[in-house]
Amino acid sequence: MSARHGPESKSAPISPETEPAPGAFACLNRLARAEWRRLVALLAVSTLVFVWSHALTTPDRWGTPVNYEGDAVQILTWIKAASEGDYYPGLPVRIDRLGAPFGANWNDFPMYEKCLTVLLGLLALPLGVFAAGNAAVLLAHVSAAMSFYLVCRFLRHRWEWSFAGALLFGFAHYNCWRGLQHLLLAFTWTLPPALLCCAIVAKGSRARPGNSSGRFCLAIACVMGVSNPYNLYMYLQLMTFALLAQWLSARRPDNLRIGVMSLGAAIGSFVIVNAGTFIYRFQHGANPAGIVRNYYESEQYGLKLLECVLPPATHNLSLLADLGQAYGGLHKITGEVHSPYLGMAALCGLAWLIVESVARMSSARHRAKPAPQLAQIAWIQAYASIGGVNCLAAFGGLLLFRASNRFSIYISALLLMFLAARLSRWTRRRPRKHSLALAAALTLVGLWDQVPFPEREPEIARHQARLKEDRQFIARLESALPEHSMIFQVPVVSFPEAAPIEGLEPYELLRPYLHSTRLRFSHGSNRGRWQEDWQLVLENASAKELVDQLERFGFAGLLIHRNAFSDRGASLISHLKRVGRTQSITDASGNRTLILLQPQSPAALPAPGEFTPFKAEPELARWDRNEAAARFWSAGDFSLAYEISEPKAGRHRFICELETLSHRNVQIRHNGQVLVEGPLEPGAPVEIDFILQSEPGTNRIEVNAGLADSPATLFEGVALAVGVVNPEIRKVP
Repeated sequence: MSARHGPESKSAPISPETEPAPGAFACLNRLARAEWRRLVALLAVSTLVFVWSHALTTPDRWGTPVNYEGDAVQILTWIKAASEGDYYPGLPVRIDRLGAPFGANWNDFPMYEKCLTVLLGLLALPLGVFAAGNAAVLLAHVSAAMSFYLVCRFLRHRWEWSFAGALLFGFAHYNCWRGLQHLLLAFTWTLPPALLCCAIVAKGSRARPGNSSGRFCLAIACVMGVSNPYNLYMYLQLMTFALLAQWLSARRPDNLRIGVMSLGAAIGSFVIVNAGTFIYRFQHGANPAGIVRNYYESEQYGLKLLECVLPPATHNLSLLADLGQAYGGLHKITGEVHSPYLGMAALCGLAWLIVESVARMSSARHRAKPAPQLAQIAWIQAYASIGGVNCLAAFGGLLLFRASNRFSIYISALLLMFLAARLSRWTRRRPRKHSLALAAALTLVGLWDQVPFPEREPEIARHQARLKEDRQFIARLESALPEHSMIFQVPVVSFPEAAPIEGLEPYELLRPYLHSTRLRFSHGSNRGRWQEDWQLVLENASAKELVDQLERFGFAGLLIHRNAFSDRGASLISHLKRVGRTQSITDASGNRTLILLQPQSPAALPAPGEFTPFKAEPELARWDRNEAAARFWSAGDFSLAYEISEPKAGRHRFICELETLSHRNVQIRHNGQVLVEGPLEPGAPVEIDFILQSEPGTNRIEVNAGLADSPATLFEGVALAVGVVNPEIRKVP
């Protein structure tokens, strides 16, 4: 873009690997009136595409989130917490109205885009959480398009191709696929300037730490540090390669300094914005259960080359959609399927890039010098593919970046920037009207290819019905309960990343919080510490013990999510009525029932060691509860594992009763040491009461069910061996 803002056709557009003309940054700060009009037009077109694709044509629909299921509920919860002032970058996070009675700890799970989440929380103050969620999805598309356009114009590409590439990048299939459920991953606006900074370090000839190019690189490095860690991780790799390319070529000290300073700025910004997590870990120790990652997930969520080129099953052309559906029935490794689809425009850019690189390498003048973008794409593919470098890193213990398919958005950005550069050059000597027509055609075909336009009416109606039911139900609860009342939710579901339970969707327990303004809920705290895991023990208690303890802790209600129970909670509700808790409130669909409790005042708090949760390995075959007892049945040998978070060994008391349906000889061991063995007879429960010496970490109480003496007994179609009644593991003072 020239200082005179004249026709771009007279100044040769340049590719991202080339140094911009002097004063280009100053030009960006003094955008011509024409450029402002184009930016407004880009904003308008992006908004129209978003509104059309999501059918957000009325104010009522803007108040209905584009997704109200699964991970989208979690995203809305983050925005809600930020709007209530509970969420700050760089500080330990405690959400007052979740994780009752202590407040929710959100420090053991790596929360990303913290600064952005706070901004979205501020947006929710005037708009409301649900409208803010929709506006945030729009903002993700618009910001990516704007960023792409400005970088291309900075590189002096023709405005029509910059405009076309911006729309195609803003509505890349990756961004559309993420939507509200992966909202923070959809904010990809940082990638075009990040790639530009890598090009400046690798090939620039005017960049210095103190000039505009140097300051720009450092500013973008800081932005990368506080944004999505996946994008930061690949940026650090590409910037390292840019430094290597500069070292092997010109070795300009200024470029090398800028590159090293950019790496330092990005890492430093990451540490600062996540300081709260590091501080909390230092104060409270590690929590291995807070985030669980395994090697196989690096393969499950790896990047597949086929998924980069294969149209998704949601494609607007039925013929191409059929290809995606056929693939869905064939592949065995299921991850974020179809997310990496690059789109026809980017694939055309890839073909052009390969042909050009082969020609360059075949030329005597350019031998062994392929286009830099091809080398970057080759590295991303080699790193992210199943069995690639990321899997090697995961095998070595670096498990955090499991979903390497997410690096495909870098490939999209590189290809679309390359395509904008080459088409600008190719149409430079052609009439502008031909260039405009071709750019418009490419944009329309590309958007039709990348943006799904499904029938939204049934989906919108489903979300609106859920919203109405939730709103009415929570309004009834808030009118029936005093302000700041605590509600205990069952089943107890780990947070985050829980699996569905019967008909209960992941994150469904967060929906009451989204509509409430003055109630507190037990769900929503990171798993793995005693302040959260005491709930697991209490959930499995008898009805009387459950009521007594909840009322002792000050809970005013027990919210039963009935769609998580095979009998829709009928047994639990019946037992609660038998112990005198008969008042209830049920939502319109009958999926949730609140049992009113009589909270004790002043309330107590669960104490460390008072409740030690255990995990059955393997899972027990049957569980039942009445007003007096909770009973677990095994199908054979099993163990009860429990965690000790203290750094030193301690004593714990294990209490339960054992029973059986047929004669058997039972042996109980603790951490491999035999505690007791002897006969167990039907109808004659045996009381178990031992003081155990527990070690830091995982401890196991192993039960040998004596299957050699008597096989498991079939009862109501389920094989049962040993019943464990009211098991408790308590710390001995």
